[in-house]
Amino acid sequence: MRNTNFLIAVVFFLCPTVVHAEVLEVKQGKSAIVKEAPSANAEQFPERLPEGTRVNKIGDAPRYYEIQLADGRIGWSYKGNFQIVEGANPISTTGTTDVTKQSLLARSDVLKIIIIDVEVGDATLIICPEENGKQDVILIDTGEDDSDRIKKELISNGFELSEKPITRMIITHYDTDHCGDAAELIPYSKTIYDHGNNNIKSYYLTAASKPGVDRREMTLDYQETFSGGVDFECVAVNQATDFDPDYESSSSKENANSIALMIAFDGFDYFTGGDLTFKPEKSLAKGIKKQ
Repeated sequence: MRNTNFLIAVVFFLCPTVVHAEVLEVKQGKSAIVKEAPSANAEQFPERLPEGTRVNKIGDAPRYYEIQLADGRIGWSYKGNFQIVEGANPISTTGTTDVTKQSLLARSDVLKIIIIDVEVGDATLIICPEENGKQDVILIDTGEDDSDRIKKELISNGFELSEKPITRMIITHYDTDHCGDAAELIPYSKTIYDHGNNNIKSYYLTAASKPGVDRREMTLDYQETFSGGVDFECVAVNQATDFDPDYESSSSKENANSIALMIAFDGFDYFTGGDLTFKPEKSLAKGIKKQ
């Protein structure tokens, strides 16, 4: 029986630059709560910071600053309580500052590739670095009964479900263990991509055809750059690949139709290919062109 209370996230973090501390000051008439994560439900530090308190800013989330206190502790606090002190030198701190898994998970200046534990199938959440107040999120596949896990992961990373946080949802193919919960997550997605109507599941087509849903068919010429300079490129779809683009015969066996993507960021490449089968995999691996 599926254990619906269990979640494993495998996370890759890539940081393009070192974050240099800015100095923040609690505004006049304000006091600042400090939390362990950038979330309304996160545990709070026992004390509030009174007006005039200066701290080092070391990170960002949509509504929170990651801050370092004078005693070396690191936490998160609501941005509206602070003003930036121009030209101030970083606050001298005591104690040792460690980069922990918790602090990395909370940061918004890194690329996160979070593989949701859906037990069978796939669901991968790509959270791009924040850039100019924008932070793109791409969901690749949804698992089968896993929308609650995916929504929980979005919330834990500081996103509001009411704001349609998923910039792109990409369904690699129509096997249930890859798209079974697509209907539950389409309302939280700005745009969805799939490989077209061949072999499409009726429940997915119904959800994707509702008014207001921006559904698009994936093609080999798809390229898109997201916040922080994260590049997505389609390298295979419906058995056609970059090296065999004229292959027009989609398969009745869904795995072969899978969308495959290359994701590139700051010299790092990540390949994801649904349940791609041997022929397109061989074409991609060896660069075999159609004769």
